[in-house]
Amino acid sequence: MNPTWKQSPFLRLLLPMILGIVSYVWIPKLLIYPACTLGLMSLVFIISFQFLKIGSRFKLKIISGILIHTFIISIGYILPYITAIENKKNGYQLKKDNYEYALVRLNSALETKPKTYKAIVEIKQLIDHNNSIETQGEAIIYFQKNEKSKKLQEGDWILVKQKFLPIKNTNNPGSFNYANYCHLRNIYESAYVREHEFQSINKNTATSTSLFNCWNSNTRKILNQYITDSSAKGIAEALLIGYRKNVDDETWQSYSNTGIVHVIAISGMHMAMIYGSMIWLLFCIPFFKRKKIGAYVIAILTMWLFACLTGLPPSVTRSAIMFTFIGIGEIIDRKMSIYNNLAASAFCLLCYNPFWLLDVGFQLSYTAVLSILIFFEKCYQLKYFSNYILHKIWSLMAGTLSAQVLTLPIIIYYFHQFPLLFLVSNLIAIPMTGLILYAEIGLILFSWFTPLAKILGGVISKSILFLNFVVLKMSEFSFISWTAIQVNEWQVMLLFLCIIFLGVYIYYKKANALIASLIAMCVFLISTLIIRKEKLQQQKMIVYSLPKQSALGFVNGNQIYFTYHSTSKGDDKFTFTPSKIFFQAKETGGHFIQKEITESIQLYRMSGKKIAIVNSLNISTIQPIEIDYLIIAKKCFATKEWINLHFKTNQIIVDNSIPSWKMNAFKENLRGISTPIHYISEQGAFVVDL
Repeated sequence: MNPTWKQSPFLRLLLPMILGIVSYVWIPKLLIYPACTLGLMSLVFIISFQFLKIGSRFKLKIISGILIHTFIISIGYILPYITAIENKKNGYQLKKDNYEYALVRLNSALETKPKTYKAIVEIKQLIDHNNSIETQGEAIIYFQKNEKSKKLQEGDWILVKQKFLPIKNTNNPGSFNYANYCHLRNIYESAYVREHEFQSINKNTATSTSLFNCWNSNTRKILNQYITDSSAKGIAEALLIGYRKNVDDETWQSYSNTGIVHVIAISGMHMAMIYGSMIWLLFCIPFFKRKKIGAYVIAILTMWLFACLTGLPPSVTRSAIMFTFIGIGEIIDRKMSIYNNLAASAFCLLCYNPFWLLDVGFQLSYTAVLSILIFFEKCYQLKYFSNYILHKIWSLMAGTLSAQVLTLPIIIYYFHQFPLLFLVSNLIAIPMTGLILYAEIGLILFSWFTPLAKILGGVISKSILFLNFVVLKMSEFSFISWTAIQVNEWQVMLLFLCIIFLGVYIYYKKANALIASLIAMCVFLISTLIIRKEKLQQQKMIVYSLPKQSALGFVNGNQIYFTYHSTSKGDDKFTFTPSKIFFQAKETGGHFIQKEITESIQLYRMSGKKIAIVNSLNISTIQPIEIDYLIIAKKCFATKEWINLHFKTNQIIVDNSIPSWKMNAFKENLRGISTPIHYISEQGAFVVDL
């Protein structure tokens, strides 16, 4: 048996746990009773085996192993069911329809939006005029901007009018699934609350994270005091405490394109830098060379102190726990496999919140560390430099290369791009951000000594401005990144299989592993060609889900045409660009479409299909117009009789330009119509093959 596998019991437990969680994601709830039955039966048999003689247990060790794996898989399936608030009897979603008010506590500071303040709240009670009921669960509230809501703080208790609605996804092709993102965080509903619809009950009671958020806020005040340049200040806040709201979109995109966005998004790299540097510094002291346990304990405590400064967001907490397990492994037994320590931290985190398995931050943190552990030595041994400086540069490059190996499929899948100059950018950014990070920590520690704090603030500001200049210049190169990559889940699995088998070949020189790796790559390439062929033959129409807007898209092969050209960067970034990537198409002028556009109606013809967008009721027809798809928009508050009089259609689509406050009356007007109706506001974008 492989020594690493033998010395890593938690690795053997983690894999069936992951299988159980993935099974729940694929088939939620339906198998909960079989899973409970299998888990209970497996546990009974496992306990029964302990009463057998040693010889009998040895003969039945294979069966025992199967039972243990079955038990862990069952636990992996049951844990998400238990964790999800939607499955709990006292969840507020099941009770809210019978109550007019909700007593909530703000679990986050207000986040400023263009027209609202956003906050995550915990719903403690549902109340009506006669009684109340205790509940649990979190939701999002968007407060109308005014002086009353501006004064709200984390920890405040407020009574709000109960108007929570399910969070819905836009279903725009390729767009970020916000509803799923919230569901993985046990948030299922949101509400918009006006000034007269809430009342403060109790001010600023302590929450589990209020102390850490207070530290976070005080740290930001110190940075704002001594770092005056706005662009440098935004990067400084992001680098030290993960506060990214003051980083402008252009700078963020430049860091992303050059492959170094991880340096300004608090992650495992920051925890590794703090933990590793403390170990190195303490080992320079003779006392800690003899008492290494003390060095590891101090390093772990320092890392957690830094984590508290950031406000303990989930990404930081997970990374801190991961390195804590690695440190504990060093304290307990230096011969213990580091893979076991890594697996133990992942196992415990997934027991606490199994949905973290689907979090991109969790996936990138663990795959990056695992990738470095597996591939760093092999990369490092490719070249030897006797010169100290070249040796350190190559060591950094080897670490950067090895970290990319297992994270590559994940980066391509989620972000649809891969930075081609990541070696160069990381070679510059990692040492610089390391020095800036340590300087910022020094600034926080010595902020009471104004002369030194001013010097440190100036050094930090100039260093960040120089780094920004280099990153912005690098991002201007046309070949900086490979963009618009679209792969599906099965292709990601093929890439992982290719990498895993290649790693087995590199370590154990097994020819079969190399053949398996090549087969996986061939299957990946063939699947890519098949998908590309399908994309070249696609002909589709999309009615997009945009707030208060009408927007259509027509896809013909590798071309896409939009009827709506927004001046908003958000619409392009979050709706139209993802759509182009999803369909693997470039935007064109729509020469493949016939158009007839008037003030009241817009007619489009493509692939023998007729599509009409009706903007008002001011239409006169001799007889009903035959239309394949009728899109009702803007001020066209149609009735069933009006539609039957003017159109003969196979499908009605009501887009988001119809005001939400008129939607109920609008639905009533269309009640009883035989034609299928698709409401964009409720069902998301409408996509159809033409």
